Amino acid sequence: MKKKTKVLSGIALGLLVVLGVSLYASGGALQGRFGLSPNIIRGGVAISVSASTPASGDVTAGTTVEVAKYDITATQQDFVIDTLTIDNKMADSDNNISVIKLSYSNGSSIVTSTGYLASGVATFSGLSIYVPKDSTTTLDISVDLNTPFPGSATPGETIQLYVDSTGFNAVGQKNSLIVTKYTGTNIQNTGTMTVIK
Repeated sequence: MKKKTKVLSGIALGLLVVLGVSLYASGGALQGRFGLSPNIIRGGVAISVSASTPASGDVTAGTTVEVAKYDITATQQDFVIDTLTIDNKMADSDNNISVIKLSYSNGSSIVTSTGYLASGVATFSGLSIYVPKDSTTTLDISVDLNTPFPGSATPGETIQLYVDSTGFNAVGQKNSLIVTKYTGTNIQNTGTMTVIK
């Protein structure tokens, strides 16, 4: 009786080994069937005001000036930001700004994209802001200021540009994951610029 039990145990063990190999080999199918996906790559994008962002101060009408600088980081995979919205906190002073320029790395070179304010908002699409995993990309925001009369600039008015929390889109470079919200606090804490002659 003991010998028979040992033989049956050996057969059972063999079946378990075969089953184990089979289950391992078909792991992908099982994961798809039962929703098991331990290796999904997710990640996201974080944006923060750079320590070297310009301080509040005077800016001369008719010149090009940097008004804000941001640090952008990514987790779990590289991302490319293709849509971004910039706001002027003082929307009634849009008349001082002719063009907004975003300067950033596309992964191989520094490029510049231009946009225009409408009711305090400028939405940029078709961007290629490359944000490597666990690294930092810098976004520079500058403006071309209009001239005073007969131009539309009004000396004494203020402008303050910052990255909006809406109108954002980033694409993961490993699995095309779409991210429409970034993490970050105090995004609006950029310098307030006063236009002077």
